[in-house]
Amino acid sequence: MGGCSVHNWTPEQVGHWLTSVSMNDYAPLFVSRAITGSQLLQLDSSQMKVTTVCITHTFILVVVVVVVVVVVVVVVVKTLDYLC
Repeated sequence: MGGCSVHNWTPEQVGHWLTSVSMNDYAPLFVSRAITGSQLLQLDSSQMKVTTVCITHTFILVVVVVVVVVVVVVVVVKTLDYLC
């Protein structure tokens, strides 16, 4: 982030930093919530828990969708095997 003070970071710079420290999953959330560098430095653990919960719910939803797709594929393959 080149000599620029964290206090002056834009939400996009916060997102870039999160990506640079392997926290890519969090970057879009922080950018969409317009978290600036100054706000980033003021976040406490209770605010971070809310952010983590949002990401965890998204992850669980993705896992459920993947499981449903796998079940559908298995049913289709078994049906095709039965018909052939």
